[in-house]
Amino acid sequence: VAPSASERRNSFNSGGVHLHTLDLSYNPLSPKSIMDLSQVLKRRWLHVRKLILAGVTITSEAAKSLCEAIEFGPGMEEVSLANTECGRLRQDCCEAAAGLCRKVQNLDLSYNFFREEGFAALSDRLSQSPLQQLSLSGNACAGEISEGETEDGFRPHPVHVFLEA
Repeated sequence: VAPSASERRNSFNSGGVHLHTLDLSYNPLSPKSIMDLSQVLKRRWLHVRKLILAGVTITSEAAKSLCEAIEFGPGMEEVSLANTECGRLRQDCCEAAAGLCRKVQNLDLSYNFFREEGFAALSDRLSQSPLQQLSLSGNACAGEISEGETEDGFRPHPVHVFLEA
C-alpha cells in the first residue's frame, strides 16, 4: 500500500526519505530529471547510501549539480557514474566527479571519457580520501594528450599521468 500524501509530508518533515540503494541505471533520464534529483538531495528530502546511475547519459551541467549535491549531502557511501558519457565533450564533468573522492567510499567512474585533466583532478583529490574502491576501467583515451610526447614518439597514456601525479 502506497503512503498517503500526509504520510509522505510527515516523512519529509521528519528528515526526508531514507533509502539504502537508489538504482536508476540505464533509464532514459533527462537533464531536468538529474537536476531535480540533485535538488532533492541538496534539500535533504532524500537520503541515499548507494546511488547507481550507470548507463544514464548525463550532461556536464547536470553532472556538476549532482556531484555537488552528493559531495555536500550526508551519508552517501557509494556512487556509480559508470558509462554516463562523463567527459565526452568537456572535462569539467570529470573534474566534478573527481570531487566525490572526498565523500564516498566506493566510486565507479568506469567507461567514461576521462582524459589528462580528469585524471589530474582525481589525483589531486585522493589525498585524505575515504575511498576504498575506485573503478576507472574503460577510460583509455590514448593518443588524446597533445603535450608530453618524447623524442622517440612516446605519448604517455592518461592512466600513467594519473598514477604518476
